[in-house]
Order: sequence, then structure tokens, then C-alpha cells
Amino acid sequence: MKKVLLTAALVMVATSAFATNISTTKHNLSSGGTQSIKGANGEICKYCHTPHNAGATAPLWNRLAPTAITTKYTSTSMKATPATPTGTSLMCLSCHDSAPIAQTDTTLNITIADPNTVINDRAGNGMANDHPVSIVYNTTDPALKATPAVVKLFGTTMECASCHAVHDGSNPPFLRESNAGSALCLECHNK
Repeated sequence: MKKVLLTAALVMVATSAFATNISTTKHNLSSGGTQSIKGANGEICKYCHTPHNAGATAPLWNRLAPTAITTKYTSTSMKATPATPTGTSLMCLSCHDSAPIAQTDTTLNITIADPNTVINDRAGNGMANDHPVSIVYNTTDPALKATPAVVKLFGTTMECASCHAVHDGSNPPFLRESNAGSALCLECHNK
């Protein structure tokens, strides 16, 4: 019983720490948030996470995976080939996929106050102007550092969450560290 109570207390502390950070960011979709897309109640976590009937994209995930991935990033100087986004990138793309989707169509266990509200985060550009995701990080490429310190690899691939920490808004737009002087970029690139 003591272990159960201790675990529950730790989960509550961790949850309140995330909610404190998220409460002042664009990811706060609660009724108290500053976004135009808002829920009908003040629960911050519920618009992404659910304890019951979660989607298959990730544990406790309250959204459906995107059905179609829009244009992938391309560049004439890129050596890697982006794959169809997977893993944590699908979690991000359940909202940030550039397709205007009614919010109520993407959440599993909560509704937004106005069902006619739509998300159009990338204004039709897809991922064509962003960093590639679901690419293998080539540790033998001399243009890349062998082991990035701050950037998180998922196995051997780069995903959205490699550079973005969605629960921490201290380095907009949710970057793992400030990109002043290209600091985040230089975590991987030898330039």
C-alpha cells in the first residue's frame, strides 16, 4: 500500500510540474489558456493525454495518428532521406500536420468548446520548410558530431522530439535548449 501511495504522489508531483510549465505555453488548450483553440474545462493535460481508451500512437495519447503526412522536408544539400514519420513524430503530427482538421475529429476522450474550430498550424506547407524527421542520424558522417549531447535520438533516428521538448516552453518553440548563435543546431552539425 505504501508503494502505491508513493507512486501516486510521485505521479502527481510530476504532473503538476509539467502543468506548471505548459500552463503558459501554446500547448495549454484548456479553457484558461491563451490560444484561440480551447477546451471547455481547465484540465491542461487532457487535450493530449488520457488515462482511458488511449490511441495506439503512444501510451496515454488522446489523439488519433494523422492519416496522411503532407510534404516531407527536402533539400539539395541533405544526405539523408526522410522516411514516413513514425514514433514520437506521429504524436506531434496529430496536430501539426498542416491539414485543417476539426479539433473534435482528432481527440479521443474530450471535446473542444467550438467543434467548428480548426487547426491549420503550417498553413498548407506541410513539413517542406522544417527539419527532416524520421531520418537515421549518421554517426560516421564527418559533417555531424558522433554523439549529440542535448539532442535526443530515438534509437538511431531524429524525430520531432529530438530537438523539441513539448512540456517545456522555456526555449521557444519548445526547443531543448536556446538556439541563440545556432547552439541547438551545433549540437549535431560540425560547421
